[in-house]
Amino acid sequence: TVDYMKLDHEDNPALGYRAIRICLTRKDFFKTQLRALLRASAYGNMSIMFPMITSLRELQDAKAVLDECRAELRAEGKKFDEKKFEHACENANRTAKAWLKVCDYLQYKPAPYSGFDLFNHMADVVTARARVEAAEAFEQLAKDLDETIAKGETTTPFPEKYRVMFEGIPCWPKLPALFNPLKPHGVNGTAVVYAPAFGFVYNNIDEMARAYYKAPNSVCIEQGVDWREGICRDNKVDGVLVHYNRSCKPWSGYMAEMQRRFTKDLGIPCAGFDGDQADPRNFNAAQYETRVQGLIEAMEANIQAKEAK
Repeated sequence: TVDYMKLDHEDNPALGYRAIRICLTRKDFFKTQLRALLRASAYGNMSIMFPMITSLRELQDAKAVLDECRAELRAEGKKFDEKKFEHACENANRTAKAWLKVCDYLQYKPAPYSGFDLFNHMADVVTARARVEAAEAFEQLAKDLDETIAKGETTTPFPEKYRVMFEGIPCWPKLPALFNPLKPHGVNGTAVVYAPAFGFVYNNIDEMARAYYKAPNSVCIEQGVDWREGICRDNKVDGVLVHYNRSCKPWSGYMAEMQRRFTKDLGIPCAGFDGDQADPRNFNAAQYETRVQGLIEAMEANIQAKEAK
């Protein structure tokens, strides 16, 4: 850390008195930065990210300081763009609604596309949701999928035999390695937890904070299970493939209990595999393929048992 701030020594500074916690206790320092950012907004596009937020209260306190800076600049007659966030919200909501509509098409049987396609589109909905181009792209994709369904076709490059929910953040460096073992067996990812989680709709910073605090790994296990089981029912899945993600302990920590509840409540088999959303060294292709094969055998046995009743 910079010497002039004269911060005390900490054994693990990355998790301690840093970022927004410094800003909220050093408001003179924080307000100088916010005032400069607000004034810069009068001359071009500008966005503010509050760093390392850990609670709704921190975000609300930071917003209060930002509002204080706005009031000061108005009183001083200094220019800044007050409408930028409103416009960003309008575009982001338009994108989110189109994105959620695209996600809902996985409910059709057979699905008009693979849930892994959503992973490929997530870069846009995560990083460009406030841009008109993102909203237009997903609205066009929804129209294309309407046409695909009307023709009774699918873009999935194999006939759909089994439908599974993919639970967790994918192993981004190994995305093809996740998808390829599913194709020969007709396994389609028709329910995805991570993708629709980014369908946030909000009109101000408080609503934005509350929306983000409803993300799949930000809620209690009861809410998390209810939400996921609803997706499984709506999207008619035969099994669940669970990623134990070493880079996201809050998500992976309760996966074993979720697997138990999915099988008990829904009567479907689950299979888990080890991996990492960022580090490819933590993904073992042989283990994954074995788990996929075991899930396929369990789904087939489950389907035959239901047909025999």
